[in-house]
Amino acid sequence: MKQVWISWRRSGNRSRSDLIAPIVLAGALISFWLFFFFSAEITKHSPSPHSTEPRLDYYADSELLLEVFPDPMAKAGSTYSYIFHFAEDHKLFVGKSLSIDVIHIVTRKKLSPIKSYVITEYDPPEMNMERFIVNCALPLSGMWRFEVRLDGKRYADVLVEIGESSWEVSSTFEVENSQLNGVYNKVGLLNHSFIARQSNKYMWHFWGEEEALDGEFQVLAVKQGSQELIPISAAKSLGGSLRGATRTHSSSMKLPEPGKWMLLPIVDGRLIESIVVVVNERNLPQF
Repeated sequence: MKQVWISWRRSGNRSRSDLIAPIVLAGALISFWLFFFFSAEITKHSPSPHSTEPRLDYYADSELLLEVFPDPMAKAGSTYSYIFHFAEDHKLFVGKSLSIDVIHIVTRKKLSPIKSYVITEYDPPEMNMERFIVNCALPLSGMWRFEVRLDGKRYADVLVEIGESSWEVSSTFEVENSQLNGVYNKVGLLNHSFIARQSNKYMWHFWGEEEALDGEFQVLAVKQGSQELIPISAAKSLGGSLRGATRTHSSSMKLPEPGKWMLLPIVDGRLIESIVVVVNERNLPQF
């Protein structure tokens, strides 16, 4: 009997060990799953400022604050629409000043499509906080951070990926018997012939609201296949009307290398639109 009792105790110990092992394993798996789940939630609700993946929403304390719906066809150099949906009640924003900056993740180039916009109770439907539309052009492809501020304080941000430009040479259009190169009724350049390393005079023409064309003016250029933005012209402000354009500006510009270049006219931190030109070597025929 004693021998049988000892055998039973040993058999019992083995059975309990067999039961404990799966319980420990199950506990470990549950702990791992909970860690993974909550880590994902923390990442979702606490966006990393160093992320390089697209992120079109912003959460704070597990509450959605902002969603952005970019035009799926958005490409560098041209104007596209971005619909901002603010999840909080519109009344919370009334009387506050809204501004939006955009920063290119790689080059850190910063633009300001909206400098300051005071939100009112009687905003038109297309400008309320549920469907706030931002129309802007961005000079480079890749990831851009849209930073939203209220009364100068950071409110939310999203990461939007912009596609590569088509790099088609900009078309020409006629204004008062003059051939301009650019985007009709937005921006045109008189004399779009470029020779590498050779300075020449060019006349810029802009159409639009007067207020949107006030402020410092600069022209950046980027060569196809590069993301280096080169400043090629600057002025305190644009000039007056000419050839039916709202504003004009005469500037001397030159580009350092042959190839396709995108000219980026920026007024008060906002890119108007881009113009793609071909730069030739000296003494080569124009095309």
